[in-house]
Amino acid sequence: MITRLKAMFPDNWAKAWLQMAMLRACCIGFGVAGLVALAPVVSGVLGAAQSQTLAQNVGVVGTAWQAAHASRVRLIGGGLFDADVSKIPTRAAAIELTLDPQWKTYWRMPGDSGVPPQFDFSKSSNLASAEVFYPAPQRFTDKSGDAIGYKSRVVFPIRVVPHDASKPVTLTVDLAFGVCKDICVPLETQFALELPPSNVATAPIIQAAREQVPRSVNALRPGDPQIQAIVGSIVGGARQIEISVKMSQDAAASVDLFVEGPEGLFVPMARKLAARGESALFVVDFSKLADAKDLLGKALRFTAVTSSGASDLTWTAR
Repeated sequence: MITRLKAMFPDNWAKAWLQMAMLRACCIGFGVAGLVALAPVVSGVLGAAQSQTLAQNVGVVGTAWQAAHASRVRLIGGGLFDADVSKIPTRAAAIELTLDPQWKTYWRMPGDSGVPPQFDFSKSSNLASAEVFYPAPQRFTDKSGDAIGYKSRVVFPIRVVPHDASKPVTLTVDLAFGVCKDICVPLETQFALELPPSNVATAPIIQAAREQVPRSVNALRPGDPQIQAIVGSIVGGARQIEISVKMSQDAAASVDLFVEGPEGLFVPMARKLAARGESALFVVDFSKLADAKDLLGKALRFTAVTSSGASDLTWTAR
C-alpha cells in the first residue's frame, strides 16, 4: 500500500496515507466525531544546531524534542549498530516517542484499529539503507476491537548503513504516525541528524531498545517465549490454525501472540485459548475471511510476547 501511494503521490504520500488511515479508523468504529484533522508536529526540521550531545547519554547525538498532540518525538543516534566491523560499519539511530497518560501509538501491524508508523529515509545523504526495528508491543482492547502498540514510551532502533563509511551520514526521516485515546490523531513530521563515523559500542539508550525487539528462533535469549508448533489450515477443515507457545512459568498471565500477513492482506487477530504452566495455546480463525485463499503460499509472521521477552518466526500459509 505504501509503495503504491509513493508512486501515485511522490510529494504527498504521507498525507495520502494518513487520510486513508483516518477513513479506515472511521469505518471500524471511531466515527467521524472521533477523528481530528491531520496535525503536523510543531517546529518542523531543525537547523545546524540539532546535533547536540545529550548529557544523560554520553556519546549520543540527537535533535531537540518536537511537541506533538499528546506526545513528544525526537531522532537520536550514537555508536555502531553491529559489533562486527569487518564489513561496512553500521551506525545506530532511533526514533524516541513519549506519550501522555492513557494515549497510545501503534506497532507495524496496528490490529483492528489504528495507524502504523511510516518511516521515509529517501531524503538522506550517504545512506545505502536504513532498517527500523520494532520493540515488542502489547494488546489494547476497547469497543473498537483489539489494537496493538505502545503506551508511555517507545524507542524504534534504526540500523543505518552508509554508502561511504569514512563520511558522515545525514539521516533525514519523514515520519508519519498516529496517537489515540478517545480520538485518533494522525501526525507527520521530519527530522535531520548527522551521524559521524564511529568505532564505539551502540549508545545505551538505543541498545536498551534493541533488547526489547523480538528475536528469531535461532537467537533466543533466556526468558524469550518460543513458538513450538503451528497446526491446521486456513482453507481446509475448520479453517483455523492453532499455535502453541512455550514460556517461563511466571509468564502465563502476560503471554500474547500477534500475526501479520503480507502488506495489504488482512489476517484475523490471534485469540488465546489457554495458558498454564509453561505452555499457551492460541487460535487464528479464518472461517469468516472470504479471501483467505489469497494468503495460501504466503509467509505469515508470528510474534510471541511475554513480560520477560519476545520472539518471532515466519510460517507459510497452507
